[in-house]
Amino acid sequence: MTLDGNPLANASVQLIPESNASLGTQAATTDAKGAFTVRTVSSNTPFKPGKYVAIVSKLSGSGMDNMKNEVPAMYNKQQTTPFKVEIVEGKNELKPFAMTTKQMR
Repeated sequence: MTLDGNPLANASVQLIPESNASLGTQAATTDAKGAFTVRTVSSNTPFKPGKYVAIVSKLSGSGMDNMKNEVPAMYNKQQTTPFKVEIVEGKNELKPFAMTTKQMR
């Protein structure tokens, strides 16, 4: 995952079902290289195959009044994120998510 071409470390990634809420939401945090691995909490909550949208956020600052999301709003809203993925049985390697702070035209 990159922001303006640079790896985005310590960002929160959520995979939210595109239409089938019974799939459940999964979450992960990016590493120093911007990579992430979604792991299930237990065998009782497996990561189910299906279509998901990915939203990304990275909060910085201190105190509730000073918190800022470093990721542009379009990437952290389910309705506007361009990131759509399909998860299948077995290991899944997703294409890197490339984000930009520049205005989209």
